[in-house]
Amino acid sequence: MGVGETIFFMHGIGGASENWSSQLYELSNKYRVLAWDMPGYGGSTNLKEDKPDSASYAEAVTNLLDYLSIERCHMVGQSVAALIAARIASDSPERILTLTLSHPLTGFGGLSAKDREEQRTARLDLFNSLGPTRFAYEKGSGILAPNTKVEVRRKVVKTMAKVRSRGFSQAVEMMSQTDLLHLASGIRKRVLIIGGEYDPVVSVKSCKLLTKHFGNCRVKIIFAAGHYSAIEKSDTVNGVFLNFFSGDEE
Repeated sequence: MGVGETIFFMHGIGGASENWSSQLYELSNKYRVLAWDMPGYGGSTNLKEDKPDSASYAEAVTNLLDYLSIERCHMVGQSVAALIAARIASDSPERILTLTLSHPLTGFGGLSAKDREEQRTARLDLFNSLGPTRFAYEKGSGILAPNTKVEVRRKVVKTMAKVRSRGFSQAVEMMSQTDLLHLASGIRKRVLIIGGEYDPVVSVKSCKLLTKHFGNCRVKIIFAAGHYSAIEKSDTVNGVFLNFFSGDEE
């Protein structure tokens, strides 16, 4: 673990860079810590393509790293951003020190064309019918652990309500084209998978099964956490990050 190494955090489909506020604060005494707003989220512009794939998002990341003169980093992708992180680790391994997939979605790319289209359409129709604010209030709290603090629930819902429709739809398009299991076969970096005991989106079983697709992978399940463990159990997750980035075993 050397001072000056960079951690690059990427949020999920209902998030923003502020999801990583605890990590930005707590880990910055040992690392350079950055969190982006995915294209179409927060202060970031949309990608040009109507239906971007994971390569389009990966290019946006590497362009940003180049602009910031960051040659390599510890890369962390949460939920849908795990697909972006895995794409970079597969295609540009020289940019990666370690890879962390936090509550990783596996994408629909491995499904049949019919099933892939059904999954894509269901997500877009739901978001478009509810709108971002109602979507956040109806869905945001439900992906957290049962006993999550009220202030944490409010933070997650407030952030999710800010999601812009085009940014959401582009992320869904990317997810519909990407297969994490296929990308995993080309990744040779140290990999950490983080899951939540009560995550209704990415189950504990799914996290454990996913480790079999990587050559050098470990899994950490965060107890009493849902889909946003880095917010729900920030102290625990920050300790997991520090151990993994430094190469220490628990």
